[in-house]
Amino acid sequence: MALTVGAAPLTAADVAGFARAPGTVRLDRGAAARIEASWLLAEELAGRRALYGRTTGVGANLTAATGAVGAEHALRVLR
Repeated sequence: MALTVGAAPLTAADVAGFARAPGTVRLDRGAAARIEASWLLAEELAGRRALYGRTTGVGANLTAATGAVGAEHALRVLR
């Protein structure tokens, strides 16, 4: 099964189907550019103000400033 990310919204059925029959995941032609633009905007905004989950904690820690920006903090939030 081939799953193309970015061509159209992914549905729960798309993800479930891929989980049952793994195959190839690829980005549509414009997806990488949209991902990069989104990341650049988040970096810019995080440098100017508090950004939920990016420069703050999450959930009950939403008002706690982390003092961190970037991939390291993002990985801690995901874990």
